[in-house]
Amino acid sequence: MSQHSDLTLPRIVYISLWGFIGLVSLTFEAEWLPAGTVSLSTEARYVLDLACIILTLAATWGALRRKPKASADESQHRGRACSLRRWHLIRCLGMGGVALLNILAYYLLGYVQNALFCLLISLTGLVCCWPKRTGNCGNHSTA
Repeated sequence: MSQHSDLTLPRIVYISLWGFIGLVSLTFEAEWLPAGTVSLSTEARYVLDLACIILTLAATWGALRRKPKASADESQHRGRACSLRRWHLIRCLGMGGVALLNILAYYLLGYVQNALFCLLISLTGLVCCWPKRTGNCGNHSTA
């Protein structure tokens, strides 16, 4: 198994998320999908704003926290690689989901500023979620 083969799927998911987020934004900016079409009561808008804020802060904190250090035991290397791949998938999908929620809240509610600020925070957090090897995970030989 090559050194980077275990991170191929998380990297494909990461790039696909950015492409999908860009496509959703483009469809609203080009007015292929109408913006501001959802009208909510004041209470429902407040709940949605609060949900965007809480989910953005929780997902950003969760995605950017450090992964535990790798074990030096050779027998645990395969489990570590699987765990690292799963961790990167969870990070990417969590941050991407929150970013999509914020994009939809921003455009469908008619350019709400809270959703825009949360969108910027979640996209900044998503930039930091590029799947890469950390610690001494790549220092093990597979022979």
